[in-house]
Amino acid sequence: LVCDKAPPAHASTLPRFLDRDGDFYQSKGKLNLTRRHGPVILWARGLFHSLVYKDTKILVALIVLAYFTSFGAFAPLYWLVNDTCDLGMSNGWDAMFLSMETILTIGYGVPSDYWNSCPEGFFIVGFQSVLGVLLDATIIGVFFARISRPQNRTSTIVFSDKAVLRQIRGHIYLMFQVCEVRKHQLVEAHVRCYNIQRRPHFAAQAMRLQRPDDELGGMVLLALPTVVVHRVDSWSPLAPPLQGLEPDYDPSVSYLFPDVPQRSCDVENGNRDLRGVNAAGFKPEGPSREAVHQWIGSSQSEVMVILEGQEQLTGAGVQARHSYSVQDMVWDHEFASCVSTDEAGKCCIDFSKFHIVQPLGGPAANASRALSYSHA
Repeated sequence: LVCDKAPPAHASTLPRFLDRDGDFYQSKGKLNLTRRHGPVILWARGLFHSLVYKDTKILVALIVLAYFTSFGAFAPLYWLVNDTCDLGMSNGWDAMFLSMETILTIGYGVPSDYWNSCPEGFFIVGFQSVLGVLLDATIIGVFFARISRPQNRTSTIVFSDKAVLRQIRGHIYLMFQVCEVRKHQLVEAHVRCYNIQRRPHFAAQAMRLQRPDDELGGMVLLALPTVVVHRVDSWSPLAPPLQGLEPDYDPSVSYLFPDVPQRSCDVENGNRDLRGVNAAGFKPEGPSREAVHQWIGSSQSEVMVILEGQEQLTGAGVQARHSYSVQDMVWDHEFASCVSTDEAGKCCIDFSKFHIVQPLGGPAANASRALSYSHA
């Protein structure tokens, strides 16, 4: 998609890629995306799914139109065999009523139940009856698919309003938390993240997760608030791209398109061998706080989170979406505890505290004021 207008110069005027218009600081899952010049034939091949995703008002109007079209299409045929089959109709409206009664099976008003042994009437009634069955089956299928859609199931999967950036043992991490409000949990729930970057060009890049480990499927336990952690290392799209690596580029210590993104923690844990240092003397060390802060702001990054799982009763796939723009990221904060033990000794989650972030103690908290995109 090539747009005619250039993007706005200021971050505050840029629209979000994913909305945040839902209740409790959540997203409705709507992408701010325009598609142009799409082949219409591709829509026609998926006509059923196109109907399922139509607006309810448009869908009802299409159903009414389909039925009334069938009434009008068969009414002239009944009028043509009026005398032959002894139907006793006196005008065209009688033919319309007979057509409606046939396809909806709401009763008959013809003089003879056997239509005066008229073969023409047999085929007309037969074809219209089959058409009515097909219309009923299609409409019931479409409405059942709409009713059983799992989109509304995601309304109780909540993400924290803010994402925090903090430094732990010299490394920068992006963190947010997610939890399920219902007591009924999703099956095989897993999470993945993408960085939507607007500058210098629009791109979507996958983000490796350290917690939960994406090499183990990124599985999450939604019964309790789970903190999702991404490390901003040399392969992270939240880190500024490294310059001057070629021709001594080494994919084991840094990232250049289109190589596979790695994780520094795999080297540190011994899960992956480090081939060494390239000729430029580069080592797999993460970027500085100032470099990360400047790059996230200048690239207009927006972290898009996708959580997927299966609904227990229907087995339908569920996808919850959320995003964090630069205005939703705060430095040197942590999430306040919202889990405690009640009088009966049971685990209690206080969702009124779920979105609360608090500054870290010490000098880092004071430094965060100069590196915040927005106030918590």
